[in-house]
Amino acid sequence: MRNHIILASIAVLASLTAVAAIAGWSQSHKAAGKGEPTTAAAPISPHNIMVKQGNSLPIEYWMHPY
Repeated sequence: MRNHIILASIAVLASLTAVAAIAGWSQSHKAAGKGEPTTAAAPISPHNIMVKQGNSLPIEYWMHPY
């Protein structure tokens, strides 16, 4: 009899965990769908980085893009 109670309580806890996970997933997708689309930041030119900000550029910026 004791084994049945333990198994039943494990089953109840597993189902409650599954319901909580599904509810959280549902709420997160509802909240994410209402936002405005994100926009990418404007690219910063190498001139602005080196001259105006005073930093040096990594070698990747000087490679040809094609």
